[in-house]
Amino acid sequence: MLGQTAASFTGQYLPSAHHSPSYDGFWSNETGHGLQTAGTLLALLWLGFGYIWFVFVIIGILDIFVKKQAKYSLSWWALVFPTVTIDTAFIELSRSMDSPAFRVLAAMLTTAIAIVYLINLYFTVKGTLDGSQVFAETELEIEDKMMQEAQGQRKQSA
Repeated sequence: MLGQTAASFTGQYLPSAHHSPSYDGFWSNETGHGLQTAGTLLALLWLGFGYIWFVFVIIGILDIFVKKQAKYSLSWWALVFPTVTIDTAFIELSRSMDSPAFRVLAAMLTTAIAIVYLINLYFTVKGTLDGSQVFAETELEIEDKMMQEAQGQRKQSA
């Protein structure tokens, strides 16, 4: 967005009468388009880094569910913000690059955000009504129980 804005403001600063006619303004049009290209390339780079971390998070979440260690807490809402950030980047890149691929990715991610939001909303309301969110165990208590279960299983196998 910064690159597009820089490109749109080039050439608008007209030279005053005492400057030479070759003076083009604050930035030339070429500079503005170069900034727009650099901004798009940086956005793609940062989006790539964000996407890599997003994949790591999904793998971590799937690992927790496979090991059946998942228990709902309000920290699950933390999935929403970074996903919305990546989705916003897809939307802006689809506009600036006129890319159907980024439009499809943005639509898919928007759908996933809506699903995650509704799941979190359901469990938050349910936990609030039954008191499990208000009087929930702390993460330390949960980890202590898991450690005790693991030690008990180790003693039984030995």
